[in-house]
Amino acid sequence: MFSGDPTGWTGEQNAGNPGDYMRVVTTYTYTFFTPFIGTFFPGGVSTTTAQATHRNEVVSFRKGDLKGRRKKPASTTKRA
Repeated sequence: MFSGDPTGWTGEQNAGNPGDYMRVVTTYTYTFFTPFIGTFFPGGVSTTTAQATHRNEVVSFRKGDLKGRRKKPASTTKRA
């Protein structure tokens, strides 16, 4: 675990709110099948951990935007 992690955070699936920061942590453990290479790692196992932090977008919608494409304004040019 990384220092500063909140208690009980593992396994939580919450995308957060607009403007919130989110961290994704992935851990992969690889067991070497080749005995020679495995001797360079404790127990013949290598654990790799990667993490990324991003901020959720803050998106504000106007009333008409939620229904899909906005309608084009009616033409103001009069035809003769």
